[in-house]
Amino acid sequence: MIRNIFKHQAILLLIMGLSLALMAACGTDSDEYTAPTTTSSSTNEPGYARSGSTYPEADGDIPNAEPKMTVSDSTGLQEVTEFSGSAPIHVSFTSNVINAGEYTPLYEWHVYKSGQEQNPYLVRTDANFEYDFKETGKSYISLQITFVKDKDTIEYALETPFSVEAQSSVLNVPNAFSPNGDGTNDTLRVKQDFRSIIEFHAYVFDRQGVKLYEWTDITKGWDGKHNGKEVPDGVYYLKIEARGADGRHYNIKQAISLLRGYTYNSVSGTTTG
Repeated sequence: MIRNIFKHQAILLLIMGLSLALMAACGTDSDEYTAPTTTSSSTNEPGYARSGSTYPEADGDIPNAEPKMTVSDSTGLQEVTEFSGSAPIHVSFTSNVINAGEYTPLYEWHVYKSGQEQNPYLVRTDANFEYDFKETGKSYISLQITFVKDKDTIEYALETPFSVEAQSSVLNVPNAFSPNGDGTNDTLRVKQDFRSIIEFHAYVFDRQGVKLYEWTDITKGWDGKHNGKEVPDGVYYLKIEARGADGRHYNIKQAISLLRGYTYNSVSGTTTG
């Protein structure tokens, strides 16, 4: 039995010797095999995070985006990153994805008030969208895009959110107008400093309470005519029902003087004759 033990020990020593010789012949540095691993790393692009298997794309081929905000107002279209003006404010948002390649982009727009990043009042998952800002106050708009290809994902986030501010409402009316065709103060309308009025309805009555005219476009007004004929100079009554973006309700009832023989002073807001 002791002889068998020595025999087995000799065999084990022989196997260990062969193994050491084989390792010395193959080496352990340059030819060592390393299994692929899953990584989580950042790209060189700002606003990015990347996870999944490592792919050999050059930096220039990484999916990217150039989001834009375009505001439509009385002056036309403005491409800006922040805007403050009278509500309602119509705004278009576009993601403008580039270098998507075989990646599928998944979009998430958030619209939120200051300090409410985690509680947006609007979430959109389209590449582009439009929105009318009717509430007074400042809103921020962020965009996150997840580019997906197999197990690889690249996260893009807009570094500085867009912002849109709807200003508090203002509505004032004159006390007279002079529809004499001189091109100045020919139409009874609200003063041009109006702001953030989202609902508007105006009426004009004569002294007997007969409705002579009404309009709902705040930029329009009354030209001093009824059924196509000029009404006499005198006092008429204006009634306006309106609502501001800040929730303020306007219920204006005011006497208006129609004075064709007078001229209007735009600085003082008065007529002379």
